[in-house]
Amino acid sequence: MTKEMKVAMVSVILTGVVSYLIYLVTTKRAELTIIITDPVQNPGEVKVRQWVTVRSSGDDVAKKVNFSLKDIGARLEKSSQGTVTGMTVQLTPPATPPPQPVCGPDATCGVAIGDLQPDASALLTISYSAPPLRDEEINAFSDNAKVHKIRRRPLQTLTTEVNLEPR
Repeated sequence: MTKEMKVAMVSVILTGVVSYLIYLVTTKRAELTIIITDPVQNPGEVKVRQWVTVRSSGDDVAKKVNFSLKDIGARLEKSSQGTVTGMTVQLTPPATPPPQPVCGPDATCGVAIGDLQPDASALLTISYSAPPLRDEEINAFSDNAKVHKIRRRPLQTLTTEVNLEPR
Protein backbone atom coordinates (compact mmCIF):
# COMPACT_ATOMS: atom_id res chain seq x y z
CA MET A 1 0.00 0.00 0.00
CA THR A 2 1.42 3.37 -0.98
CA LYS A 3 1.77 6.32 1.33
CA GLU A 4 -0.95 8.20 -0.55
CA MET A 5 -3.39 5.28 -0.11
CA LYS A 6 -2.66 5.15 3.64
CA VAL A 7 -3.23 8.90 3.97
CA ALA A 8 -6.48 8.61 1.99
CA MET A 9 -7.67 5.70 4.18
CA VAL A 10 -6.87 7.56 7.42
CA SER A 11 -8.60 10.65 6.02
CA VAL A 12 -11.76 8.64 5.23
CA ILE A 13 -11.75 7.04 8.69
CA LEU A 14 -11.23 10.39 10.46
CA THR A 15 -13.99 11.98 8.38
CA GLY A 16 -16.35 9.17 9.40
CA VAL A 17 -15.44 9.46 13.10
CA VAL A 18 -15.82 13.25 13.09
CA SER A 19 -19.15 13.01 11.24
CA TYR A 20 -20.43 10.49 13.80
CA LEU A 21 -19.30 12.66 16.73
CA ILE A 22 -21.03 15.70 15.23
CA TYR A 23 -24.18 13.61 14.78
CA LEU A 24 -24.09 12.53 18.44
CA VAL A 25 -23.54 16.05 19.72
CA THR A 26 -26.15 17.76 17.54
CA THR A 27 -28.91 15.15 17.53
CA LYS A 28 -31.74 15.90 19.92
CA ARG A 29 -33.36 13.06 21.82
CA ALA A 30 -36.88 12.87 23.16
CA GLU A 31 -37.22 11.17 26.55
CA LEU A 32 -40.07 10.73 29.02
CA THR A 33 -39.61 10.20 32.73
CA ILE A 34 -42.55 8.74 34.65
CA ILE A 35 -42.31 9.53 38.36
CA ILE A 36 -44.71 7.34 40.36
CA THR A 37 -45.45 8.04 44.03
CA ASP A 38 -46.27 5.22 46.39
CA PRO A 39 -50.04 4.93 46.85
CA VAL A 40 -51.58 6.59 49.91
CA GLN A 41 -54.39 4.77 51.68
CA ASN A 42 -55.67 5.72 55.11
CA PRO A 43 -56.25 2.78 57.49
CA GLY A 44 -59.77 1.40 57.19
CA GLU A 45 -60.52 3.26 53.94
CA VAL A 46 -61.03 1.78 50.50
CA LYS A 47 -59.96 4.94 48.66
CA VAL A 48 -56.38 5.12 47.34
CA ARG A 49 -54.69 8.31 46.10
CA GLN A 50 -51.62 8.38 43.93
CA TRP A 51 -49.68 10.95 41.91
CA VAL A 52 -47.81 10.38 38.68
CA THR A 53 -45.69 12.94 36.84
CA VAL A 54 -44.95 12.45 33.15
CA ARG A 55 -42.03 14.75 32.28
CA SER A 56 -40.35 15.45 28.96
CA SER A 57 -36.77 14.97 30.16
CA GLY A 58 -34.95 14.97 26.83
CA ASP A 59 -33.78 17.87 24.70
CA ASP A 60 -36.41 17.35 21.97
CA VAL A 61 -40.21 17.42 21.90
CA ALA A 62 -41.88 14.19 23.05
CA LYS A 63 -44.62 13.76 20.43
CA LYS A 64 -48.14 12.43 20.98
CA VAL A 65 -47.63 11.52 24.64
CA ASN A 66 -50.29 9.24 26.10
CA PHE A 67 -50.77 8.02 29.66
CA SER A 68 -52.66 4.86 30.56
CA LEU A 69 -53.76 2.82 33.57
CA LYS A 70 -54.55 -0.85 33.01
CA ASP A 71 -57.46 -2.68 34.63
CA ILE A 72 -58.71 0.31 36.64
CA GLY A 73 -61.86 1.48 34.85
CA ALA A 74 -64.39 0.23 37.41
CA ARG A 75 -62.23 1.38 40.35
CA LEU A 76 -61.70 5.03 39.30
CA GLU A 77 -63.97 7.56 40.97
CA LYS A 78 -66.80 8.66 38.66
CA SER A 79 -69.60 11.21 38.80
CA SER A 80 -73.26 10.13 38.85
CA GLN A 81 -73.28 10.73 35.06
CA GLY A 82 -70.36 8.28 34.62
CA THR A 83 -67.70 10.91 33.90
CA VAL A 84 -64.25 10.02 35.27
CA THR A 85 -63.48 12.31 38.23
CA GLY A 86 -60.77 10.13 39.76
CA MET A 87 -58.04 11.21 37.34
CA THR A 88 -57.12 14.84 36.85
CA VAL A 89 -54.34 16.25 34.70
CA GLN A 90 -52.41 19.46 35.35
CA LEU A 91 -50.00 20.46 32.57
CA THR A 92 -46.95 22.65 33.05
CA PRO A 93 -47.05 24.92 31.14
CA PRO A 94 -50.86 24.96 31.41
CA ALA A 95 -53.15 24.03 28.53
CA THR A 96 -56.75 25.12 28.08
CA PRO A 97 -58.74 22.99 28.30
CA PRO A 98 -56.71 20.35 30.14
CA PRO A 99 -56.78 16.85 28.63
CA GLN A 100 -59.60 14.64 29.88
CA PRO A 101 -59.33 10.94 30.79
CA VAL A 102 -61.24 8.33 28.81
CA CYS A 103 -61.96 4.74 29.86
CA GLY A 104 -62.39 1.94 27.37
CA PRO A 105 -64.45 -1.25 27.57
CA ASP A 106 -61.30 -3.20 28.56
CA ALA A 107 -61.10 -1.21 31.86
CA THR A 108 -58.02 0.67 30.62
CA CYS A 109 -58.22 4.42 31.20
CA GLY A 110 -55.99 6.93 29.51
CA VAL A 111 -55.27 10.53 28.74
CA ALA A 112 -53.98 11.91 25.45
CA ILE A 113 -51.52 14.49 26.81
CA GLY A 114 -50.25 15.58 23.39
CA ASP A 115 -46.80 16.95 22.58
CA LEU A 116 -44.56 17.81 25.56
CA GLN A 117 -41.78 20.33 25.03
CA PRO A 118 -38.46 19.73 26.85
CA ASP A 119 -38.97 20.23 30.63
CA ALA A 120 -42.77 20.32 30.26
CA SER A 121 -44.76 17.92 32.42
CA ALA A 122 -48.16 16.52 33.27
CA LEU A 123 -49.10 15.86 36.90
CA LEU A 124 -51.82 13.23 37.20
CA THR A 125 -53.76 12.88 40.43
CA ILE A 126 -55.46 9.50 40.61
CA SER A 127 -58.17 8.50 43.09
CA TYR A 128 -59.46 4.95 43.00
CA SER A 129 -60.64 1.95 45.05
CA ALA A 130 -58.12 -0.48 46.54
CA PRO A 131 -56.01 -2.46 45.82
CA PRO A 132 -53.14 -0.10 44.88
CA LEU A 133 -51.89 -0.12 41.29
CA ARG A 134 -48.72 -2.00 40.39
CA ASP A 135 -46.02 -0.18 38.40
CA GLU A 136 -46.67 -2.32 35.32
CA GLU A 137 -50.27 -1.02 35.27
CA ILE A 138 -49.03 2.59 34.96
CA ASN A 139 -47.66 3.55 31.55
CA ALA A 140 -46.84 6.47 29.33
CA PHE A 141 -45.69 6.32 25.76
CA SER A 142 -44.87 8.61 22.87
CA ASP A 143 -44.31 8.37 19.13
CA ASN A 144 -40.62 9.22 19.51
CA ALA A 145 -39.52 9.23 23.16
CA LYS A 146 -37.65 6.69 25.25
CA VAL A 147 -39.46 6.08 28.57
CA HIS A 148 -37.93 5.75 32.08
CA LYS A 149 -39.89 4.96 35.28
CA ILE A 150 -38.92 6.18 38.74
CA ARG A 151 -40.66 5.27 42.02
CA ARG A 152 -40.86 7.95 44.74
CA ARG A 153 -42.41 8.07 48.17
CA PRO A 154 -45.09 10.74 48.71
CA LEU A 155 -44.38 13.72 50.91
CA GLN A 156 -45.38 13.04 54.49
CA THR A 157 -47.19 15.69 56.51
CA LEU A 158 -45.32 16.63 59.64
CA THR A 159 -47.42 17.71 62.61
CA THR A 160 -45.95 19.18 65.74
CA GLU A 161 -47.70 19.98 68.99
CA VAL A 162 -46.84 23.33 70.48
CA ASN A 163 -47.57 24.20 74.09
CA LEU A 164 -48.43 27.91 74.28
CA GLU A 165 -49.05 28.02 78.01
CA PRO A 166 -46.68 30.24 80.03
CA ARG A 167 -44.14 28.43 82.20
